[in-house]
Amino acid sequence: MLQLHLLGYPCFELEGKRYELASQKPLYLLLYLAYQGDWVSRAHLATFLYPDEDEPTARHRLRLLLSRLRELPWIQTLEAEPQRLRFKVATDVQAFRAAIQQRDWAKAIQLHQRPLLDKYLIREAPAFDTWLEAEREELRSLWREAVLEAALALGQKGQNKEAAGLLRRVWEQDTFDEQVLQAYLHSLHVQGRRDGALEVFELFKSRLQSELGLAPLPETEHLAEAIRQGRPLDTPPPRAGLPLPDSPLIGRQMELSELSLGAPRLRVLTGLGGVGKTRLALELARQQADQLAQGAYFVSLEGVESLEQISVAIAEALGFTFFGPREPKAQLLDYLKSKEILLVLDHFDHLLEEAGLLAEMLEQAPKLRLLVTSRQHLELPEAWNYPLQGLPPPDPTHLESSEAILFFVQTARRSRPDFKPTLADLQAIAELCSSVEGLPLALELAATWVRELSCAEILEEIRDHQGLLGHKATGMEAVFEHSWHLLSPEQQRLMMALSLFRGGFSRRAAQQVTGASHYLLLSLLGHSLLQKESIGRYRMHSLLQQYAQQKLAQQPELMAHLQHQHALHFVAFLEAQNKPLQEGRWDRVVDEVAVEAENIRLAWIFCLQQRLWPQLESSVAAWGHFLSSRGLYREGQATFAQLAETAQSEEQPLLWAQATQRQGWFGLQLGQTESAKTLLEHSLPHLEQQRHTNGLLYGYNGLGVAWTRLGDYAQAEMWFQKARALAEETQNTASLANTLNSLGNTCRWTGRFAEATEFFRQGLRLAEEIGNQQTTAFLLANLGGALWELGQQQSGQQTTQQAARLAEEIRHWPLLSGCLSNLAEMSFVQKDYAASNDLRQRSLSLRREMGNRRGEAFDTVMLGYNALRLGQPTEAREHFLEGLRIAQEVAARPIQLDALIGLAELELKAEKPTKALPLLLLATQHPATSAEAKGRANQLLSALPLAKVNAARKKAASLELEQVVRQILE
Repeated sequence: MLQLHLLGYPCFELEGKRYELASQKPLYLLLYLAYQGDWVSRAHLATFLYPDEDEPTARHRLRLLLSRLRELPWIQTLEAEPQRLRFKVATDVQAFRAAIQQRDWAKAIQLHQRPLLDKYLIREAPAFDTWLEAEREELRSLWREAVLEAALALGQKGQNKEAAGLLRRVWEQDTFDEQVLQAYLHSLHVQGRRDGALEVFELFKSRLQSELGLAPLPETEHLAEAIRQGRPLDTPPPRAGLPLPDSPLIGRQMELSELSLGAPRLRVLTGLGGVGKTRLALELARQQADQLAQGAYFVSLEGVESLEQISVAIAEALGFTFFGPREPKAQLLDYLKSKEILLVLDHFDHLLEEAGLLAEMLEQAPKLRLLVTSRQHLELPEAWNYPLQGLPPPDPTHLESSEAILFFVQTARRSRPDFKPTLADLQAIAELCSSVEGLPLALELAATWVRELSCAEILEEIRDHQGLLGHKATGMEAVFEHSWHLLSPEQQRLMMALSLFRGGFSRRAAQQVTGASHYLLLSLLGHSLLQKESIGRYRMHSLLQQYAQQKLAQQPELMAHLQHQHALHFVAFLEAQNKPLQEGRWDRVVDEVAVEAENIRLAWIFCLQQRLWPQLESSVAAWGHFLSSRGLYREGQATFAQLAETAQSEEQPLLWAQATQRQGWFGLQLGQTESAKTLLEHSLPHLEQQRHTNGLLYGYNGLGVAWTRLGDYAQAEMWFQKARALAEETQNTASLANTLNSLGNTCRWTGRFAEATEFFRQGLRLAEEIGNQQTTAFLLANLGGALWELGQQQSGQQTTQQAARLAEEIRHWPLLSGCLSNLAEMSFVQKDYAASNDLRQRSLSLRREMGNRRGEAFDTVMLGYNALRLGQPTEAREHFLEGLRIAQEVAARPIQLDALIGLAELELKAEKPTKALPLLLLATQHPATSAEAKGRANQLLSALPLAKVNAARKKAASLELEQVVRQILE
């Protein structure tokens, strides 16, 4: 069987022998077809191999190439049709991609030992050369992903030396790759090679500064500092909040100076589209990030349509996850209150009606700074609207130093590296800059024309171009129109198709939705009509997107077809997440869906409008899981309520049932327990009738949670047992492990700790068997708590510590903070107050980073109890009052009551029982006081004279918690 090896120097293998391929143009065609592995149009191949020829000549030369290929005896699988060609042959690239798809990292790494067509000399085929470089980078990025995943798996098995060896290979290929560097430093650190890790970091830092004039990312500095101080790597590093620019900023020094940090807290860059507002905002944020405690973050508001979506976009950029029933805006404001941070809010023009949110953010967060880009002014008293103009017109006596001309030349050299403008060229460029009013976007597009036109011809084209309605076009209109007419029909169609995407798009999505080749995609990049965001991902400037959408609207049939293809692709993308969901790889699903969330929202609306029932049904699970995991409960509830209503009216009972139970789940998260339980119950008959296993598992578990919230643990256990039986019957291991965890918790809450430990152990075996790290960590944490409650303190503490280590490895910060909090409580009970204090501080630090205000309140109050036991009454009072304040803000009544008990204990120590008595009595009588806290309050009361307690009891009965808390804080 014939096999073609493309990774490394190309050769084919036949009957056990290898034959290297010579560097000849006929073989370029063969290699290209083999790599594509599918039909390729002759028109594309002719243009691809002979870009400088007219179409008839190029096609003729392609036919000659084919005739030469026919002479080779080993290409019987080459298929030729009048309009297309295909060469189906097994290649190592196909095997490599399959290994990546199957997450077989070891095989992928073994296959990609050398780059694509390594050391293969390309002659007189510039388009092939460009394509080859792009594909090499794409495959290398996949190999890099495989190494990172393989290293992570090795590290989790304790094979850190092997992990470090793999990571070193990748880092040595690109020593400026900071994500790989971070993983490499981490692997060296856990081996105990502190000095080696710091030596690698210092080498990287020195080279980055000397060669690029840059500093390491904040998270890399954070990691290095943790290694240097020898402290655990148990806090999430600062996120990389700003995208990296693809080129240095030219000019704008005056604007940067005027917009410096001393300016008002709300700065608004206004101006025409394409004037460079976003690029200037990024540079300003980059320069100021180091001066702010939490740095600067970029938030794109393209595609955002509502107040809630603004909060969601900001939270996504910050890495903050919503939790609990409170509305997202309130949670975000809580998170920002103590942050010293700069937010760049890009493209605010269409959200001017929601500008009040910005004033509210500034009022609630006194250290917050906002930098907004908008085509229109913001009518807010706090806003400093700064109008941005184009780059200044060139001075005829100093053309070489003109900012606008330098920008044009820099951009032109990306298209023509040998571009060296003459004096006449500079004069033409100067007039061109004035014609387009110095708008950077217009200059960038026009600069790409230097491949086909002289500078004088470019200027003439701009001057003489007529607009769409026959009038003389403006500079920007002329540039857009000429750029459009320079495109082939294929490229124009691709531009129109890509204008449908929201929030950028991947190469794979673009190819599947539009049918375009990677080469065609790259050709738009070469015209500066697309911008590369990251490896394999692109975006279009909003003005160009609007322009292309106008062109697409003129072809309604094509538009309808492309909208349909776009929707089908993204619901198929969601459907593909169902398998990893069932396997328990939940975090991976959330991360992948998050990247395409805006496209998915658009696809979901289209499917609902067009009544595409099978597509909607297949995507319910993944989309619902994403919205739930991100804490977008209101959006989830509204989304599935609308789906349920539509499905019911259109007589789609199974889809109605699935949507209804999701609606119920989101209601549970919003505290609507009774109505949510009703929805979940109503969904079951249809699901049972159709024997819809996944829906039934979801419903049974949901009802178990609902009855738990209602305090009926017997009913909860009954539903969890139904879920357990179904999961066992269908051999759904991931769901079974999760259900056993729920059963264990139900037993803990009813005091059956021995039973609980057995459930946790059964679930733990299953979770470890399928490699579900997240469920494993949760089961370990719960098992540790159950063992502690059984009186097996050492085992409970060790198991909780194991859970904490695993939570740190998988970077599950909420779980880690919970483990640290539990360990702090265990140390407190053992009267090791210093250790308890350290653990509590680490938990508090994590919860502040995550914006978990409820957790922050709890840890702060508990620090008060530690301070009390350590003989630090002043610190204790400060902690109790601070915890009480935060608990009041988030309406956490049990924590408020715990803080009051602590304050009462302080008053008793100061021999002021009159002040302590009302607080203790309120705590013992209030239904929100936890059993453990009530026990502490009663213990303190027992030390007081019974007569005094009884005398105060009647008065305490009329006390209101809210009033008492308000009086104390005032």
